[in-house]
Amino acid sequence: MQLATAHSEERSQNRATTNTISKIMRPSKLHVLFAALAIAAFATLPSNPAHASAFGCNGWKGVPTPWGTLSANSYCASLNGTGTYVSSVSGSFTVNFGTVCNYNITAEFFDSNGNWYYTKQTPVRYRCDWGTVSTGSIAIGTNMRRGSMCSTLKQNGARLTSVCHSIN
Repeated sequence: MQLATAHSEERSQNRATTNTISKIMRPSKLHVLFAALAIAAFATLPSNPAHASAFGCNGWKGVPTPWGTLSANSYCASLNGTGTYVSSVSGSFTVNFGTVCNYNITAEFFDSNGNWYYTKQTPVRYRCDWGTVSTGSIAIGTNMRRGSMCSTLKQNGARLTSVCHSIN
């Protein structure tokens, strides 16, 4: 009988503890009101926009080695903006062998089906450069269609290499 009484007392204590915890954990009307206000305030905050900025590089003029062809020169392009808004496209190149003469860069835009619709370019720099060179920036400053942008480094009007980025 003592064992049954001990178990009965233990169950009573567990029920009392459970009731106390549920009272502590039970939200009052005031808690619910504060939670609803916090959620409403958070929902009215502006969300962070998706960033469309991207950076990438591509090489040209490979040098043969016993391990394969290594790219001796590279062109890097940045697409700067937010969402489909493109503020600018900029580029730079690094020439380890030779020079790049009479050069400029282009920014060509393509829709999501791959159809070209817009091109803008920097003025031609009538000189020869080597090492790491900034090619300048192309101001765009408008919303573009979803699709892609390809920036091309040209020398004497001919394509050396291109870097492409998605616009989503």
